[in-house]
Amino acid sequence: MNYRNIVSVSCKRSFVGIFGIAVLSALMLAAVALAGWDAPTNRYNPDGTGMVVAYDSSTCTGNPYIVLYHGTTYKDLTKWSGANGTKFNDLISCIIVGPKTKFEYWQHKDYKGSYGSYNNTSDQIVTKVISGWWDNSISSVKVWKQ
Repeated sequence: MNYRNIVSVSCKRSFVGIFGIAVLSALMLAAVALAGWDAPTNRYNPDGTGMVVAYDSSTCTGNPYIVLYHGTTYKDLTKWSGANGTKFNDLISCIIVGPKTKFEYWQHKDYKGSYGSYNNTSDQIVTKVISGWWDNSISSVKVWKQ
C-alpha cells in the first residue's frame, strides 16, 4: 500500500468516525429534547433514557410531580422533593414510564415492606394509574433502563 492509499483510507475512516459521532450525538439530543413539560397536556413527559415521572394526581397531570432517573436509588422518598418542593413519600398516584424502562416500588423506605413493579417493554411512554392500597403508599423506588 502506498502513501496515497494510506492517506485515503485514513481520511475515509476519520470521516466515518466523525459522521458516526455526529449521528449518535443528534440521536441523544433528540431523546433529551423529548423530555420536558408539555403545556397542552399539563404534564412532564419522560424521555428514552430510563425516566419515570410520578404524580400525586391519578390523571398524571399538573403539580406536584417528581422526575425519577435511571440508576438513581430513591430508598427514602421523604428525602426527595417534586417540582414544587413537595416531598413524595406516600404521594404517588400515577406514573408515566419512559420507553423500555422498569419501575420498582416498595411500601416502606429502605426497600422494605410489600413490593411491586411495572416494566414498560414498549418503545412508547406508558401511563399507569397506581390503584388500590398502593395509591399514596409508595416510600422507596428504583428506576432502570432496560
